[in-house]
Amino acid sequence: MSIYNDFLNKLEQQELVEVSNVLHDEIMTFSHIEIKKKFNLPFFYGKTWICYLNLIKKKEIELCFVRGRELQSKELLNFKDRVMIGGLSYKSKNDIDYGVLKLLLEEAITLDQNEPYTFTKKKKK
Repeated sequence: MSIYNDFLNKLEQQELVEVSNVLHDEIMTFSHIEIKKKFNLPFFYGKTWICYLNLIKKKEIELCFVRGRELQSKELLNFKDRVMIGGLSYKSKNDIDYGVLKLLLEEAITLDQNEPYTFTKKKKK
């Protein structure tokens, strides 16, 4: 659990700690999910990485779905300039739409369980 606690210690606002705790608790309600440290962030794994928490400009927490583009409900995610990763950003726990959150988590975990994640870099010519 120290990976997650390290992340919480970086948060300066109590509201962001509360958001992180709510997101963490919702994710951990699913079985076979574990936290691993990747890129100094808490990543949530099933068979492979599913999602992670990220601090954005010390003002909001973003729950990022690694395979966001593959989700059926991808229109609910903000992709910014990213190709695959889509996210939901929160400034307080009142911003969290639990229906949307649960839907996306279920889709991401089902995708992880049923279709292996395969990432291959394109070779430079």
